[in-house]
Amino acid sequence: MSISIAGISLPPGVQPLGPAPSNADQEASARNRTLASAVRLLNDTGAAGSSHEFSIAIDPTTRQAVIRIMDRSTNEVVEQLPSEYLLRVARELTETIAQQSSASTDKTL
Repeated sequence: MSISIAGISLPPGVQPLGPAPSNADQEASARNRTLASAVRLLNDTGAAGSSHEFSIAIDPTTRQAVIRIMDRSTNEVVEQLPSEYLLRVARELTETIAQQSSASTDKTL
């Protein structure tokens, strides 16, 4: 796979330079890599059974890892951690905090 930026093609494995990730971003990336490895290991060992598999996704708003047990034949979610309800609550809290932060910043200007 190669990456193309504004018509410039970079060789495989070479990443474009950008702003340095924060410590929180680095920690989240490391945690997500660990979770992805665990999910691969679980699927390789058949821990979810022959008709199910684990999947991992990152919720874009909360940046939380979401682990799902999926039915292989229907691709339906059998179980999810954290639950959709908890993700919705976390999203709402994240949005509320962002709005309060923005309002606080506006007042100081």
